[in-house]
Amino acid sequence: MITSKARFLLRYGVVGVANTAAGNVVFFVAWNTIGALIGYLPTSAISFLISVVISFWMQASYVFDVQSEKTARLGKYLVVQIVNLAVFVFALELLRGKMGLGPYSSYFLGSLLVILLGFMANLRWVFRLRRTEDERR
Repeated sequence: MITSKARFLLRYGVVGVANTAAGNVVFFVAWNTIGALIGYLPTSAISFLISVVISFWMQASYVFDVQSEKTARLGKYLVVQIVNLAVFVFALELLRGKMGLGPYSSYFLGSLLVILLGFMANLRWVFRLRRTEDERR
């Protein structure tokens, strides 16, 4: 029997994997079409921002099941994602620029980092869930 916490983490993981896959597909297409024109970091940032829109929709609907205060939550979500974007760009520069990893592996590892950071911020701030007395026990 799957507990509600396990189901929640499973849903968050599924959304994270789906969103990482979507972001990587967008990055692959962008890198192979406009990447040479605009460069690696702008291509990565565009891909990241497109995945943010997909992620908010999936998390609000599927993971956190929120129906109210979506505008306020979207504002908080965007703040978290701007911070995540800064962390993501720093990670890309570190992984690709300093460590010499390739563009795809750098993008993938940077994505994993911001998934973990985003989980904590979304759980504690953006989509803060009100637990019932039974869930606290």
